Amino acid sequence: MHPAGVLGFAVLVVVAAFGKGICADGTSGHGGVYPRPQRLPSFSWDTLGGMTFAHLYSLTPLTTSQAAFLTRFKMVTFEKRTGNREVGWAEDKMAAAAAAVKAINSSVVTLRYINTLLDFTGHETNFSLHDKAAAAGCLWPSFHGGLLTFDLNATAMINLLVQECNSAVTRKVTPANVPAFDGCFLDRANFGLEMLRDYQATGKTPRGFTPAMVQGLAKGGPTLLQALQEHIGDSGGLLVAKEHGSRAGYDDGKYVNGLMFNDGLCSDYAKAKAPYDPNKCLAQLEAVLLAAQRGQLVQARTMAPLAEAVEDFVSAPMPATETEQQTFLVACFLAVASNTTYFAFADNGDGSYAFAHTPWLAAYDKPLGEPLGPATRTGPNGTHFHRSFRCGTTVDVDLLTKKTTIAWGKGC
Repeated sequence: MHPAGVLGFAVLVVVAAFGKGICADGTSGHGGVYPRPQRLPSFSWDTLGGMTFAHLYSLTPLTTSQAAFLTRFKMVTFEKRTGNREVGWAEDKMAAAAAAVKAINSSVVTLRYINTLLDFTGHETNFSLHDKAAAAGCLWPSFHGGLLTFDLNATAMINLLVQECNSAVTRKVTPANVPAFDGCFLDRANFGLEMLRDYQATGKTPRGFTPAMVQGLAKGGPTLLQALQEHIGDSGGLLVAKEHGSRAGYDDGKYVNGLMFNDGLCSDYAKAKAPYDPNKCLAQLEAVLLAAQRGQLVQARTMAPLAEAVEDFVSAPMPATETEQQTFLVACFLAVASNTTYFAFADNGDGSYAFAHTPWLAAYDKPLGEPLGPATRTGPNGTHFHRSFRCGTTVDVDLLTKKTTIAWGKGC
């Protein structure tokens, strides 16, 4: 992703007098252009597998076969629970997992998970960031799951989070003596805006929070993302911010060079028991199209029950038969795919991000080829997509009815 050593970062006040802030008209401070990655993960239109990523954790150190399996993906994000059954800091265990993959194929792009708002220490993880934030007096009460909240209104906390990502992309731990990570995945990115809009709508704040604290989080989120982009993204690092809802406008792309739209694109966890919303799905797909048109990286993660229970995807390939929901999600992605978009699929049950719930779909090996053009859209609000690809594959998907047909080509 970037030359070794290019991202050196001294301890400094990064939030003072930003030269690349957000302009009054809402455009990016990067000369009016949304930030783009300087380099993208490997990408190919030959098959869907040529544009896949994985986002996962393994509770134990990766075996050689597991690390080799992950090199099939073009990009891998290591989650906070990585190596959780081992003693040590979460940051070190994520780096060790990334190093295992890089040792086999250094071209795989690896991202380190960072929650930009919640302190997960004590919640099945052990981050050294907790001690640093506590020493700086930057921990606020919990508003979610009993987890303490980072005070993003404090310059010291902004600095700590920027240093956290910078350490990930500069620390050399692999046998090849290159950094284990090419960038950072930013969870709860700009989530303070969601909290502020809830407060404005209800007049209520989370327990232990004052209106000023909520407003501080809403202000601090963009400040943090700008700092990360200026000090890491603009120097070659990849930053993927996870958007959390359409109320925020799906517009964190104005701050950083990559995005993931919710945990599941056009899908959700089984435990959520939320009915499928075609309007939300359409808004997400249009956000993907817009971000891709800007040249930004997009991670499209999807979730659905697996066709069959497979405990070990390393030694047991996915069955050729896929569920209707899997086919629908693949079709949704292909309808809007571009050369900056990457696809992932995982089980939507408990432990969705676990290694054992991250398969290599049979669809990943089907012939595809470059699209013959953008999707043709018909129906109410353009909710029916039809798209053709060079190797003969055609995709038809209706977001209202979820009726889906993928006719795979026979090859180029």
